[in-house]
Amino acid sequence: MVFETAAREHIASRGSRDTRGIYLHDLGKWLVFCQLEAVDPDAPPFPAAVKFRDQLEAEYAAMTVRRILSALSSMYDSAGLVNHFKSEKRLPRPPADEVALTQAFSDDEMKALFVAAKDDLETTTVMRLLCDTGMRVSEVLSIRRSDLVKEGEVLVIVGKVKKKGRVKTPLTEASAKCLTRWLKKREGSGYVFPADRGTGFLSRQAFGRKLVQYAAVAKVTGAHAHRFRATFATAALDAGVPLHEVQAALHHADPKTTLRYDRGVRGMGVAERVAEWRKGK
Repeated sequence: MVFETAAREHIASRGSRDTRGIYLHDLGKWLVFCQLEAVDPDAPPFPAAVKFRDQLEAEYAAMTVRRILSALSSMYDSAGLVNHFKSEKRLPRPPADEVALTQAFSDDEMKALFVAAKDDLETTTVMRLLCDTGMRVSEVLSIRRSDLVKEGEVLVIVGKVKKKGRVKTPLTEASAKCLTRWLKKREGSGYVFPADRGTGFLSRQAFGRKLVQYAAVAKVTGAHAHRFRATFATAALDAGVPLHEVQAALHHADPKTTLRYDRGVRGMGVAERVAEWRKGK
């Protein structure tokens, strides 16, 4: 099959192990559908793509539907075949506004999560890094010990970031202390968060299971790792950090992407600040 061969080559070129795993799952789902529907993946008819999308919408959340369709679109592009998944006008997807509803954790939820995981230093350290830096969970879990450097009194992660190459992420004092404690406890691997078995680093699925476990104890509903990123973005904007700086910290190419993570209420007090500024003139 031209499509399957090209798709697997495309997946193998992805930099993140987790991304490769997700793409393989998406590819497998489409190939099984094609087999059951007697559809040739090299030249699927448009109605088959529509039916596949409809089945996804009945099974998954909007965010997942968009991700799977986007992944298949990139695979068909790499194969140089007709791509029914590319145009949202031809094959409408759930609106982006519905997708961008990753909710920030409240202060009480964050406290409850840390209390629930207090005896699990690994999970606590991962959560602390996610909470304090806004890094993606895949970036945190794949940190190598060699990625940690000291710049003056500040501990810095020099790691690979999606579409940005290697960038520096300075740690807060709380994050650095927590990470140092974990490094002393878990030695013998090049990764900061090594996998429990074999080589490599802790998977997103393994961390996700722990997070769900502690969220149940903390009575926090809908907990998943990406919510820490929304929490960081919202807290940064609440603290008055300019949008362009929050965008840079999250390594977003477009400020609109940064705003999708923000769940604060903006605009309050602006009129008063403008009035005070005018008086000053």
